[in-house]
Amino acid sequence: MVFVDGELYFTAEENKVIARYDPSSNKVDWLLGTGQNRTHMLLFSKDRSTIFTANVDSDSISAIQHTLGRADWRETVIPVGKGPEGMDLSPDGKELWVAHSEDGGLSIINADTQKVMQTFSVQTKHSNRLKFTPDGKLVLISDYGAGDLLILDARARREVKRIKVGGAPAGILIVPDGSRVRSRYRGRQLGSDRPGKAGNDRPRFPGSRPRWHGLGRG
Repeated sequence: MVFVDGELYFTAEENKVIARYDPSSNKVDWLLGTGQNRTHMLLFSKDRSTIFTANVDSDSISAIQHTLGRADWRETVIPVGKGPEGMDLSPDGKELWVAHSEDGGLSIINADTQKVMQTFSVQTKHSNRLKFTPDGKLVLISDYGAGDLLILDARARREVKRIKVGGAPAGILIVPDGSRVRSRYRGRQLGSDRPGKAGNDRPRFPGSRPRWHGLGRG
């Protein structure tokens, strides 16, 4: 789900649709079928002219663009690896990174041309979420299957660190200045430093107050 201009956009996976809810009228005022299986996750381009959504069981990404008017949209289906789910746009809006949940891979899509630029393996068992740091230098992937939080160098396209957190990590939250990250996973929360800052990547368990922990710019 994502709020844009005061309206809530969401997906209905089994029904293969994207929809929009208007809180002011308390109505769902727009539906768009994708024709793809398990439409899940939503992102808007920086200019809000394009919606990107992952179609998990069709191994594709849909790029849905505004054309002439509010009701006119055009869908481009972009084939990627097996089970795309976690995805994020680079802060400059030029690249869409997509983690494959079923083949351990990752696809990088040119957001303008809507074509895959690069695909490579990140050796995950079940990628769940993917998130850029605000400065665009790092990409974090939660591996739901292996219990890892994977950190990649976005420019070099390589792994920097793999943090074993246990459980099944899912959501990733990063503070606006990029200094700290938290990943939620089955009753636990992980706080971590940036790569190169040793000793601060251990999981944090609830019991006292949950805390954020630095990502250290070492």
